[in-house]
Amino acid sequence: MVFLGLIAASGSLSGCASYSASAAKGLDKSHAKFETDDCKTAINENVSRHEDIKIGRIVATPTLLLLSGGLALPLLAANTALDIQDQRAAARIKEQCSELKVSNEDIGIEVAKNAAIGIATQGLKILPTGPLDVQPGGK
Repeated sequence: MVFLGLIAASGSLSGCASYSASAAKGLDKSHAKFETDDCKTAINENVSRHEDIKIGRIVATPTLLLLSGGLALPLLAANTALDIQDQRAAARIKEQCSELKVSNEDIGIEVAKNAAIGIATQGLKILPTGPLDVQPGGK
């Protein structure tokens, strides 16, 4: 069951691409701002870095969860912080390369959804793996 929890926890991180890469891929290349230096800089400074971080998270999260004996809360906090950075970078790409502005509230909602998924999937590992040893009288 612990193994199942680890797989589920890593699965919540293993979408196809970072938010920054998804934002860059989804841009309208015919938009006037797409060819600007600000747009190119936003893409170049963020996409590869957040792709590397995402790959590291996919490998590191289940490994650290296993090695730490199940200390999920610090890993959830670290992944949430990295999620915030990636979401903010994606918002910057969208703003620099199009007219789309993403509010901090929208970023917060998306990060909260991802954290909830992380809690749900990492919580799977604490389910009992065998019969519970319950005795009458709470002993």
